[in-house]
Amino acid sequence: MEFLEKWQKELEGKKALLQADADEFESLEALEREIFFRKENSLRSQIRSLVYETLQAERNPEAQELAKQAVDLYDKRSTLVHEGRLPPNVLDDAERKSKQIVEKVLKAKIRSILNLS
Repeated sequence: MEFLEKWQKELEGKKALLQADADEFESLEALEREIFFRKENSLRSQIRSLVYETLQAERNPEAQELAKQAVDLYDKRSTLVHEGRLPPNVLDDAERKSKQIVEKVLKAKIRSILNLS
């Protein structure tokens, strides 16, 4: 992950030296988007694993479904960040589901810690 951040900084530096309509600038932007995409995939996998493994450790029958929902919610977050909006009903539903998943994962983590003490 560290090398992706390094490459992204280098790309930003090179782009700063170019005009926005230059072919090289457009190529560097495409490469930057690809690097960002790879970084996002890694975060998606980490979110899926965190939710699934935490809930599966408690034998929660919803572990797989909630992990899938968590990734879907992360994708909605990405849409909101990059496009600047989500339909209000989608945003409300995402907020509600996010709170539910976070609550279940946090409770499972706390129970896990308390059982180890």
